[in-house]
Amino acid sequence: MEERERLSQEWEQAGPGPRVFLSTCDRVEIYEGEGYPEAEVLEHLFRVVSGLESPLLGENQIQNQVKSAYEEARQRAALPSGLHKMFQAALRVGKRVRTETKLSRGAVGHAQIVMRLLEQKFLPNAVLKVVLVGVNKQTLGILRFLKEKENCQAYLVNRTLEKAQTVCSELQFGSPRPLEALTGLLAGADVLVSATSSPGFLVRAHEFPASGSPRLIFDLAVPRDVDPLVSQIPEVELFNVTTLEKEAAKTLEDRGAEVLAAEAIIRQEVEKFFHASGSLVSR
Repeated sequence: MEERERLSQEWEQAGPGPRVFLSTCDRVEIYEGEGYPEAEVLEHLFRVVSGLESPLLGENQIQNQVKSAYEEARQRAALPSGLHKMFQAALRVGKRVRTETKLSRGAVGHAQIVMRLLEQKFLPNAVLKVVLVGVNKQTLGILRFLKEKENCQAYLVNRTLEKAQTVCSELQFGSPRPLEALTGLLAGADVLVSATSSPGFLVRAHEFPASGSPRLIFDLAVPRDVDPLVSQIPEVELFNVTTLEKEAAKTLEDRGAEVLAAEAIIRQEVEKFFHASGSLVSR
C-alpha cells in the first residue's frame, strides 16, 4: 500500500508525456515506449483488463479504469501507434472475456464487501449513523443499499457540496454536507466510508473524536483517506482496500473453469495481435 501511494504521487507529478498511467486500488502501472510491446507486456495488460490480475477475481471496474487511463493519456499527449493498438486491443479483449465467459458473474467489488460486512456486523434493525465521504460509484452504491435499511441516518460529505446535494436529492435519501463538517459528523458515528482522490489524510488519529460505541471505518481510497493510526483507537475497526480483499477471498466461489476459458481467449488475442502487425510473438 505504501509503495503504491508513493509511486502514484511521484508519477502524477511527472507531467504530461506519451505514456498511459494506470492507477487503481490494486495497482500503479505506467505504459510507455515506441514500437510494438513485448508479448509478456501485452498478455499482462490483457489479463489486467479482463480482471484476472485483480484480487477480487473478475471484478468489472477495471475495464472502465483502463479505458479512462487510455483516454486521459490520449488527451495529454500524442501516443505512439504501438500504445494505441495495444490499448484498443486490450479493451476489446476485456469485453470479449466478459461476454464469452462467466468470470465476472458473481464477482464482488469493494462496495459490495462493505455492504456484506455491515450486514454481518450489525443487527438488521440496528439504528445506524453512517458518514460517507466522496461522490463516486462506490459511495453511491453503498448509499442506495443504506436507503433500503430501516432506521439508517446517512450523511454524504463532499468537497463540492453541490454534487452531494444533487445525489441526495435524486435518491431522496441522505443529508449532504461540506467537507469542513466531517470532523463534527464523526462524533457518535457508527460507520465511516471514505473514497476520495485526496492526496493526503482526511481523517487523522489525533482529530478523531472519542466515542463509547464500536465503529467501523472503510477506507476505499488510494492514497488512503484515513490515518492508519486510527486503528489503534479502542473499539475502532479499520478496513482498507487490502484488508477488504482478504475478507472477500474468504467467500469467493471457485471459478477455475472460467479462469481457464478467459486465459484461452487471451492467448488467442495475443497471437492475433502480433499476426495482424506482422511481428513474431517472442517470449
